[in-house]
Amino acid sequence: MNVKINPKLKATNNKVSHDENRQRAATQMQAGEWQAQLDLLIENRQAGARLVSNHRQGPLHVQKAFYPEGPDLAHLYLLHPPGGLVSGDSLTVNAQVAEHSAALITTPGAGRLYGARESNKTQLQTNNLSVAAGASLEWFPMETLFYTRSKGQSKTRVDIEAGGKFIGWDICALGLPASGQPFKEGELSQLFEIYYDDKIEWLERWRFNANDLEFLNSKAGLNGYSSNGVLVAGPFDTPLNNTEMTELHELCQQSRTRQHGMTGVTQVKNWVVCRYVGPSTSHARDYFTQVWQMLRPKLINRDACAPRIWAC
Repeated sequence: MNVKINPKLKATNNKVSHDENRQRAATQMQAGEWQAQLDLLIENRQAGARLVSNHRQGPLHVQKAFYPEGPDLAHLYLLHPPGGLVSGDSLTVNAQVAEHSAALITTPGAGRLYGARESNKTQLQTNNLSVAAGASLEWFPMETLFYTRSKGQSKTRVDIEAGGKFIGWDICALGLPASGQPFKEGELSQLFEIYYDDKIEWLERWRFNANDLEFLNSKAGLNGYSSNGVLVAGPFDTPLNNTEMTELHELCQQSRTRQHGMTGVTQVKNWVVCRYVGPSTSHARDYFTQVWQMLRPKLINRDACAPRIWAC
């Protein structure tokens, strides 16, 4: 089978020689920085969805694919042994799901952007995700924690061919308020964009710093909360009906009642968007997981099957 490579990501799929890797790693170690990159390709083979390409540079990798719900959908766990980024570090994930294949990608724990060093260099997370025709991708990384004094950039771009399906979330927390370490210094920019059939379908851009008290405290912003997240799913073949939307609104209300945060859901054309603003990223994941469990059968015709690592 010939695999169609997304030209937007093609440049990232070139193999790097061992000598180049060693030289780059030595330079990074001398500077106290890591530029890690992972290039993944999931392809539909006779045996099912297979991780046919897994190239890495630096401390970021996938050990193997898991198949808790059968051979046609691969569960992948992104592993980053350092556990966080310091000034000058970057993580880049390039993941492609080829035609008529399916993958669910998650992480074993939260990402962390630690307080910036004296150099004050940016800490960068970049995700380039590609979904081919007839394919599906579920993108569920654990939350990102932005420590006080961090200087972070987070960028996620999803390119979906006509007939592809996507559901994913982006969750973050400012500071560690439960540990008495609020987000008092630092700055953050986030970009989450989705293209379908080469047309922009979703664009969310945030940029603020710890001095932006109006955004951090106003009802139009974070309302004094430390955690926020968004989940986007689609495109659905037909819009959700009134009964299905009522069920989603009931999940919102239940989450607000239990967890004292703010939740919301809306339908934009054939896309569903859910939001959370509240005191805890675990509350956001609980809410989004319930939404995923409800939407998954309608979107990709599969009952929800939580990754095994979520139970750890």
